[in-house]
Amino acid sequence: MAHNILIIAGVLLLGYLVIKFVAKALIKLILILIILAFGGYLYFFWQGDTPGNSNEQFIIYKLEDTYCNQEKDRNTCECIIKPLRRDLLDDYSRGELKDMAVNHLRSIKIVTESLIENRKEIKNCLKERGALDKWSEFKEKLQNLK
Repeated sequence: MAHNILIIAGVLLLGYLVIKFVAKALIKLILILIILAFGGYLYFFWQGDTPGNSNEQFIIYKLEDTYCNQEKDRNTCECIIKPLRRDLLDDYSRGELKDMAVNHLRSIKIVTESLIENRKEIKNCLKERGALDKWSEFKEKLQNLK
C-alpha cells in the first residue's frame, strides 16, 4: 500500500512538473504570437500599407475629391486642381503616381513643383474669376498636409 502511495505521489509530481513545463511553453508561445501579430500590424498598417498592397491614393486624387467633389469649390477645382492634375498626368503615368502615393513626402514635393511651374496660369485663372484669395487658402491647406 505504501508502495502505491509513492507511485501515485510520483505520478502526481511528474504530472505537475509536465503541466508546469507545458504551461510555461504555451505562455511563451502565446506571447511570441502576440508580439508577431503586433509587429505584423505595424508593418502593414503603420504609416500606410506596403508598396504592393497600397490602398493609399496619390495626393492629387485626394485634393480633387476634396475640392471638386466634396466642397464643390469650383474656383479652386477649375483653376488649381484641374491644371495640377493635367500637368502631373502629362509627366507621370497613373501607375507611377500610385507607386508614389506611399511616399507622402515625395508626393508633396512633386505637387509643390507642379504648382510652382503652373503658378502663373493658376493665378491668372483665379484673377479672372475674382478669387485670388483661393490661392493663399490652398497653399495654407497644402502646408498643413506636410
